[in-house]
Amino acid sequence: MVHLPYTKIIDIADFSNPLLLPHLEDIARGEMLRFGLDKPEIVPDSKQWECAMMLRTLSDHGVLRPGAVLAGVGAGTEETTFAIAAKGCVVFPTDRYLETTPWSDVAPAGMMVRPNQFSQFDCPRGSIIPVHSDARVLSLPSNFFDGVYSAGSIEHFGSIEAVAAAAEEIGRILKPGGIAVLSTEFRLDGPVDKQWFSDDCILFTPALLQEHIIESSGLEVIGTPVYTTSQDTYDSRVVLIEFLQKAKSMTSLSDKKNAYPNLVLYHDGYLFCSVHLALRKPISAVSRQNTRSVVFENLVNEEAARAGAILTRQISEWTQAYSKRDSSSSSLAINEHSAHAALAEHANRYKIELAAQANRYEIELAAIRGSRSFRFTKPLRYATTIARRVPIVVATARLGLRGYRAIRGLVSGDKYRSGGTS
Repeated sequence: MVHLPYTKIIDIADFSNPLLLPHLEDIARGEMLRFGLDKPEIVPDSKQWECAMMLRTLSDHGVLRPGAVLAGVGAGTEETTFAIAAKGCVVFPTDRYLETTPWSDVAPAGMMVRPNQFSQFDCPRGSIIPVHSDARVLSLPSNFFDGVYSAGSIEHFGSIEAVAAAAEEIGRILKPGGIAVLSTEFRLDGPVDKQWFSDDCILFTPALLQEHIIESSGLEVIGTPVYTTSQDTYDSRVVLIEFLQKAKSMTSLSDKKNAYPNLVLYHDGYLFCSVHLALRKPISAVSRQNTRSVVFENLVNEEAARAGAILTRQISEWTQAYSKRDSSSSSLAINEHSAHAALAEHANRYKIELAAQANRYEIELAAIRGSRSFRFTKPLRYATTIARRVPIVVATARLGLRGYRAIRGLVSGDKYRSGGTS
């Protein structure tokens, strides 16, 4: 009998599991259309796995139905939003759309104006209602939503306290009996003296998931969690920086096959992968005092006020630029020079924003290249590139690596590989 837990870490075998395959194809369809293909072809992709696991969980628990109301937390332009709306649901994706943040490239203000421009899904008019809101203190009603989803964002909230606040807010807005689905990063291995390599990307362990997401939300886990993965999944691991370099210029199916799979990533001494959580709000749930999110209320209000002031000033500048009249024309004629100047100013500002984003990416790339592990493993990466061209070397290396891990597992125990203790 085919089985696939709702709460689990990623495994390469999931991509051929008939319980997940229809949802993988659903999510991959838009990308394949961009590649010029008529039907989806599944390439192991952690982001598509996260979205597919969410769709499967929501579908199996009766949430993906016409008229159901769902909220997305840190939703950006996630494909999950559009896939849910295409099922006839009403979706409220939330993010800091109207603020300038390090994540503005994936949570653009344009989402507030015309969300359908960001997806190939055909969604009914009015089915997607974006909301500018901070995940730590959501401006959404309590006990209102049939489902809540958050895909690959909660690990980027800056601190474990912010994660707990967001989880608490998810539990607050969900109806009793409602379903919450979350995906984030799971730590497989790494230095013993530091839990993650940056506060901008928190790596969760089972204990951290339990304390800061599950318990903070007040929700219950659906089924039994599985926090182990297969050896084949481990063997597919890639270096994060190398994957990012390949993925950023992906324009065809062959490009994607060259860059993926990205199921297990290595960076700065850490191995990590995707994990999916399926949670339910108890029918008998009582109102809880929000002790975690209240800590962030003043900060969130200050940031919102600052963003509002900037936005108001910007709109005022645009209004003045477009409302100028040419004194030599009729009272109804718009001053063409002023309009062109305003458009040029807007285009120049957009160009500056793009340049700033590109500069940020270059800084992040330089930081990764300057990291200790990247420097120390350069000879090994070069040797590996050469060795991969010789099939017998690849086969011999894999056998040797499996033998080493088997010995290591016997000596120290590896709890995240299949067969270990969970």
